[in-house]
Amino acid sequence: NLGIVFEYTPCDSPQYNGQVECKFAYLWAAVHSVLNHAKLPHHLRVGIWTEAAMFVTLVSNMLITA
Repeated sequence: NLGIVFEYTPCDSPQYNGQVECKFAYLWAAVHSVLNHAKLPHHLRVGIWTEAAMFVTLVSNMLITA
């Protein structure tokens, strides 16, 4: 009734999760870049990396890609 379609993929198959791994690598590098540019001390970086990740995700979702 909700229009949810389950897609089953085999576990431990790298050919199915290549895009996700690339996206995680991109997001991780972007979070580091944001935190490095802010020049925050380590004790603050540990506390707000989740906010930086949310910011990077929000910005990357706004970008137009082909």
